[in-house]
Amino acid sequence: FLEQALVRPLNRGNKEHDYLENCVNGIYNEKTVDHSLALNELPSFTLAIKDIKTLEDSPLAQTHKPVFDVFKKLLLRGFTLFAEKRIYSYEHLVSGMIDILAVNGNNEFYIVDWKTNKDPLQFESGYYKKAWNSTRTEKLKTNEWVNKDERMFAPINDLQNCKGSLYTLQLSLYGRLCELWGLKCLGLILCHLRIEVQDKKEIHHDPIFYDISYLSSHIDKILDMQKEKKIKKKKSFRKPLNY
Repeated sequence: FLEQALVRPLNRGNKEHDYLENCVNGIYNEKTVDHSLALNELPSFTLAIKDIKTLEDSPLAQTHKPVFDVFKKLLLRGFTLFAEKRIYSYEHLVSGMIDILAVNGNNEFYIVDWKTNKDPLQFESGYYKKAWNSTRTEKLKTNEWVNKDERMFAPINDLQNCKGSLYTLQLSLYGRLCELWGLKCLGLILCHLRIEVQDKKEIHHDPIFYDISYLSSHIDKILDMQKEKKIKKKKSFRKPLNY
C-alpha cells in the first residue's frame, strides 16, 4: 500500500495536472499566458505564486474558477503556493511529489492534490454495478454503487480498501514527510477534477473539493514498517568476515 500511495497513474488526467501545476508555478519571464493555448501547449513556468496579482495573471480565473478562488483565499491568508514540490525521507527510503504546497511564514502548510478520475470518488469499498446495453452486446457501468466491505492490509486494516482511503493515505504521507522537515500541517485538500468520457468525448465536470482527514498515526505505522524493511535489507547485504 505504501508503493500504491506513491504511484501516479499515466492517463488523460496528466494533461490536466500539468496545466494546473504550471499555472501555479508563476508566469514564465513575467509574460501573460495566452488563454487560447491548448493545455499541452502552455510554456514552462518559474517558481511560485506569492501575491494575488501573479495569480490573476494566470489563466486559472478563466479556466478553473473554483480552483482560482481557493488559491486566492490561501494567498490572502499569507500563504505562498508551490507546485510539484518533491519531498523525501532518507531514513524511510520514501519520496513523493506534492501537486500544490501552500506554506506561510510560520512554517504551516496546506496540501492541495488533483485527481482526475472519470468516476465519482468513493470513500468506502465497493463497485459500480454493470448492466447490459440496449442491444445486449456488452455490459456497461451504471451509476449504481454496490457496497463491499473490503479492508486494507495490516497494520491499517481498519480502513476501507477504496480509492478514497488510498488518496487519504497518499496526502497523509505527504503531510507527514513535510512534518519530518519541520513544518506543521493545517489541512489536506483533495480537488476532484472529474473527466468523464462519453462517446469518445471528454466531459469536464465542476471541481469538487474534499477536506481529507490527516491519518498521521496510520502513516507512522507504515513508515515504521518501511524502516524495519530497510534495516533487514541492510543486514542481508552484510558479508561474513573472512579470518
